[in-house]
Amino acid sequence: MSVDIDSYDLDVYRSIKLYHPKLLIIESGRQKYGVLSEHSQHKQLNSFSSIYNVIKKKYYLIFYNGNLFFLNKTHFSEKHIKDNYYTDDEYQFLLHCIYHNYSKRGFFKKLLIDFLSKSKLLIKLIISYK
Repeated sequence: MSVDIDSYDLDVYRSIKLYHPKLLIIESGRQKYGVLSEHSQHKQLNSFSSIYNVIKKKYYLIFYNGNLFFLNKTHFSEKHIKDNYYTDDEYQFLLHCIYHNYSKRGFFKKLLIDFLSKSKLLIKLIISYK
């Protein structure tokens, strides 16, 4: 299931009571990591961290590209998730930061990005994401 309605995505997710899809995709705003912002409370887009904090109870975060991709915990084992995906939400956010507009970058910048992406610490040293 994909929720992408520009602003009220988290409210729509909260309103769903009977349906719990295996894969959930939900759009987030571009606020910095750790910022808690919800449209219904702050009149801004729902932040990555606000969405993650609500949905992590029932779903594993497996990917972020402006949309958060989650797998349902009742359908996938924790071992399967940890063996196949990056499960650290901060690392997912950082990877999005450095890979955003990747296709528009030159060869050497792509090499540098690919090198940096191997280490959460290196990414944190070179970008201001909070």
